[in-house]
Amino acid sequence: MDYAIWEPFYRKILDDFGFSREADEAVAQELDRLLGGRRTSDVNLRSVLDGKEVTVAGNGPNVAAEMGEARGVLVTADEATSVALARGLRPAVLVTDLDGDVADQVRANEQGTMALSSFGAR
Repeated sequence: MDYAIWEPFYRKILDDFGFSREADEAVAQELDRLLGGRRTSDVNLRSVLDGKEVTVAGNGPNVAAEMGEARGVLVTADEATSVALARGLRPAVLVTDLDGDVADQVRANEQGTMALSSFGAR
């Protein structure tokens, strides 16, 4: 990611949602600590997603029922990661701000899922 290009969008997201940049960066640092400093590169992420069918699952009211309809590369957000794991699915990518069951998110990462902070990780 080219942070110079991303930063105006990031600032707008922070403003729109009323998020604190400092708190967001603290979450990113905590995620990095939990994952033992294992990070993915843009090249790795692109190789997983580019040109492929992707299912993105968030923690909506029907996520458990609809998880079986996932096709292609599975990307989960927060608690949807736990739902996927419970169904025997391993997401290729999880995006988190450390909501949900963090132990499941760490377990998924240890099994090969790429873990990314929801916002400001650079």
